[in-house]
Amino acid sequence: MCFQDSSICCLKDKVCIIHSIIGISKGESSCVSRKFLNRLAQGPKIPSRSTWTFETPGGQKAIQALKNVYAHWVPEDRIITTNLWSAELSKLAANAFLAQRISSVNAMSALCEATRANVAEVSHVVGKDTRIGPKFLNASVGFGGLCFQKDILNLVYICECNGLLEVANYWKQVVKINDYQKLDR
Repeated sequence: MCFQDSSICCLKDKVCIIHSIIGISKGESSCVSRKFLNRLAQGPKIPSRSTWTFETPGGQKAIQALKNVYAHWVPEDRIITTNLWSAELSKLAANAFLAQRISSVNAMSALCEATRANVAEVSHVVGKDTRIGPKFLNASVGFGGLCFQKDILNLVYICECNGLLEVANYWKQVVKINDYQKLDR
């Protein structure tokens, strides 16, 4: 596999290899996303994690069969078995946390402009903190692409559906700061 993360869902005795679990019909015998196939075509690489879920004993057997295949190139500690919601929320949370990080440095860039600080220097110093690290600390015109915003809005929707309005509003603010960064200030 050649992607940062993958999601594999086993429903009954059927296997779905997908990038995001939301929207998959339980009646499908298999589902392979275009994104999965494109990344697979690039050649095998070790993912940072591979999250798998199963709903039935047959699904557990399918997971074990997949583990045997993946064991040839993915370290066992990177294959994580969870329930369906944990798998989906893990994927959404990872992208939301990265988007939040990008939004934070972008918010700092506005403050740096106002105070004449150098955002690159501030980001470099913050990145030296071992609790934070240097990745995803470059100010830009937003998080770019659609994946981060789509996943954050999925989190907002799930939070709202579960009556967690304050939590939904928190994640909406990450999108708002991203939109703010896109403005010509």
